[in-house]
Amino acid sequence: MLDPNKCPFCDLSHGLANSIKYESVCSRCGSALYPAEKQILEQSGNRIIKRIEKEWPLSFYTQWPIKRGYIAKTQDVSLNGIQILSHTPVSEGQLLKINSHMLDAVAIVVDVREQHTMLKKRWRVGLQYVTLRFHNTQGTFVEVNA
Repeated sequence: MLDPNKCPFCDLSHGLANSIKYESVCSRCGSALYPAEKQILEQSGNRIIKRIEKEWPLSFYTQWPIKRGYIAKTQDVSLNGIQILSHTPVSEGQLLKINSHMLDAVAIVVDVREQHTMLKKRWRVGLQYVTLRFHNTQGTFVEVNA
């Protein structure tokens, strides 16, 4: 169980608990702190979630501190999670910090499938969000109904 008073990725105490705002980030590692379950609950009712299949690059981190993130590409994105394609192996149950121009998140690895190409191995990784912050919610993932 994750402690609501600590960053889920680097474990820094932040003391925000129930007062975490959507834009809150960890002062040490920069991870999004807003709980993904709140994001999902707030999007239901007045908003329609559109599941999209779109590819874009992202960086992910397996620990903190680390100088550079690993590069991956999204395969499928929703409010519940994200699927990425990576040349870096990860393990089920591992926490990853995700950064991209579309969203920041901390997510748990729920599925890993190895794929072989002619040149090298790669992994299709299914992630479930723990925390989530979209950079632009208008017209990208959610549509507001008036």
